[in-house]
Amino acid sequence: MVCASRSCEEKSKGRDGFSIESVVFGRDETFRCLWIEGVPDLESVEQALVLLSKLIAFPSQSSHKTFRIKRFLAKKQKQNRPIPQWIRMKTGNKIRYNSKRRHWRRTKLGL
Repeated sequence: MVCASRSCEEKSKGRDGFSIESVVFGRDETFRCLWIEGVPDLESVEQALVLLSKLIAFPSQSSHKTFRIKRFLAKKQKQNRPIPQWIRMKTGNKIRYNSKRRHWRRTKLGL
């Protein structure tokens, strides 16, 4: 990835003629630019690639889904199903469908 913006180059000048600028967007850490001036030596390029691969493989922050929220989502997932056919037979067709059915796009859970 080659950085085209001038401001990014000025911000992230490093030694050995190349640098990596990490930018945090919310929970995800991404890399804005990796640029090369002239021809750097092989060792410095290898160091940059090792650093880049480590940061991509292991993100700086894990997800924040607590067990309480996970349990809440599991309960809502179980509740969101059609009624069984035996209930229709038992109730004499008074209960025809699950009126509390939720669509993922229309109705949100409000977490």
